[in-house]
Amino acid sequence: APARFAVYDWHRNQEPLFEQGYATDLIANETVRLIADQSKDRPFFMYVAFNAVHGPLEEVPRYRDQYSKREAALKCLDDAVGRIVGAVDQYGFGDNTLVVFTNDNGGLRQEMNAPYRGTKNTTYEGGVRVPCLMRWPGKLKAKSTNDGMMHVVDVFNTCVTLAGGSLKQPRKLDGMNMTDMLFEAKESPRDEIIFEVTGSVR
Repeated sequence: APARFAVYDWHRNQEPLFEQGYATDLIANETVRLIADQSKDRPFFMYVAFNAVHGPLEEVPRYRDQYSKREAALKCLDDAVGRIVGAVDQYGFGDNTLVVFTNDNGGLRQEMNAPYRGTKNTTYEGGVRVPCLMRWPGKLKAKSTNDGMMHVVDVFNTCVTLAGGSLKQPRKLDGMNMTDMLFEAKESPRDEIIFEVTGSVR
């Protein structure tokens, strides 16, 4: 469902829950609630899948006079991510938590993806190359950059390794462990990534 004002039918512990509001805010509310309920003695993993910024774009009353609908949706997403990271720190998990923020594809219009060519639904860099921000105080240097090649499927292998888990599976995993690249400044183990979009492979 797109980010908009409506009554949402959620489920919490298999029980229906009806809440009204802007989807981005509701997702952030629930995430902050779950972080507050976590035990400090037990590791946890959260995958927070925002649907902003995405159409159809709805007016956000609190930002009506400041931003366009698209800008307001982006501002709400920025606020929501800030609240979640703030909760990680507030409840004592900051120094032992890797926070990853990334996207699923490039922008809808060419100008959104400059300097890269292509858009969403293409296999050009503008369609498949996305930002990825990571935060882990004491483990990752603030404002540092890394241009190593990494695919979203590598996040699983990397997180399992960091958590001390095993990557042994009956079938080979598509992802690769990127801990050496991210934390030891070593070269990426990847030298290629294959993409398929609407039937064309590059």
